Parts: sequence; structure tokens; C-alpha cells
Amino acid sequence: MDNNTHQKEDHMIMLIEEWKNNNHNNDILDKIIQQNKKMIYKIANYYQNVNFKSEDLFIEGVMGLITSLNEFKPEFNVKFSTYAYYWIKSFIHKYIVKTTILVPNTSNIQLENMDNIELDSEYNIKLYQNALNMHSLRLANKNEHILNFLHFTTKS
Repeated sequence: MDNNTHQKEDHMIMLIEEWKNNNHNNDILDKIIQQNKKMIYKIANYYQNVNFKSEDLFIEGVMGLITSLNEFKPEFNVKFSTYAYYWIKSFIHKYIVKTTILVPNTSNIQLENMDNIELDSEYNIKLYQNALNMHSLRLANKNEHILNFLHFTTKS
């Protein structure tokens, strides 16, 4: 690490200690968030897609940063930004997993059973359309989930 990096790291450790010693003072926390905002946005933007707003991912990233502040100890012999990076990434990833809805695989069974259905009543037509819609939604979500997973694993 160069001299400037050491100074920034020492300043961050000083802020963390000050934050811990002053009952988690919000003013100090704001300074720490401001100094790490760029990293949080970078991680959040990596996971951003159509389904997630960058603001939601940023908030989860801040929660990860705060957790890293509580858990960090200078004795770990690691830069704070490296330590915080994994906490931020973990919180964002958990948020994505927690808020992603996977459609159960039962729609295939419904489609197979409906091949021989008589489409004489309006009710049966609606049932068939609903099954087709569920199947299409399941495929779209599954494909999107796979693409996101592949994107995640290739960049990690």
C-alpha cells in the first residue's frame, strides 16, 4: 500500500473507533457512509437489473456497511474496505434472494393434463390460459434467474 492508502485506512479506522466510542453517533456514521458510498454504488450497480431499484440495493449495501462497522476489528489485519466489501455484497445478495419469487414447477403438470381438455366452455378456456400464463411466467423467471446467476458467477 502506498502512503496515501495508509493514511486513508488509518483515518477510516479512527472514524470507526470514534463511532463505536460515541454510541454509534449518526454524524460520524454519515461521514463513514459518504467515504464508502462509491464502493456501495459500485457493488449495487453490479447487481442492478430490471427487478431491483438501485436505491433498494444501495440501502441494503448501507446495512452491510453498518454491520461491517460493528464487526470490524483492526486486529483482523485487513483493510476495512476489503472487509466491508464482503458484508455489503452479502447483504445485497441476501436481499435479492429474499425478494426473488420462484414459480413452482407444477405448471408443467397442469399443461400436460390440459392437452386433451375440451375448450367448449369459457371456464375451461380461462383455466387453459391461466396454465399457459403460469408456464410462461415460470420460464421467464427461471431464465432470468439463470442469467442473473451466470452473470453473478462469471464476475465473482
